[in-house]
Amino acid sequence: MSRKNDSWGIEIGADEVGEVVHAMVDTADEATAFDPAMWVLSPSGCLSHTSDDDVECTFAPPSFSCPAVRYLADEEGTWRFQVLAYSTCAVDDGEEVNYVLRTSVAEPTLTYDAEPAGSDPCADIEYATGSGCSV
Repeated sequence: MSRKNDSWGIEIGADEVGEVVHAMVDTADEATAFDPAMWVLSPSGCLSHTSDDDVECTFAPPSFSCPAVRYLADEEGTWRFQVLAYSTCAVDDGEEVNYVLRTSVAEPTLTYDAEPAGSDPCADIEYATGSGCSV
């Protein structure tokens, strides 16, 4: 639950490597329903998956639907989930949106809660490309 562009993390231990992880974002109330998207980054910073419009939201946004992803956790460490308002990568400055992020492996921890009003919500999304990352 927050606004614009949040970063969440789940810790995958050595005993969980090789497990299939299910993750989904869902809207949490009608008044702030929005079009969420989710990017999954591996512990090494590689963009692993993107997700948008995969499942119905509990509270339908004006357009589109909610993201859900299924992937193999093939790396130990912190897997990062970027949750953002997709249509423009933003909602109105300062506007709060309520959502939940659920995963099948662990309770996600909020690691970055939005950004100050007026900043670019997409600017803080960093991921590695090139050697070591396959897209």
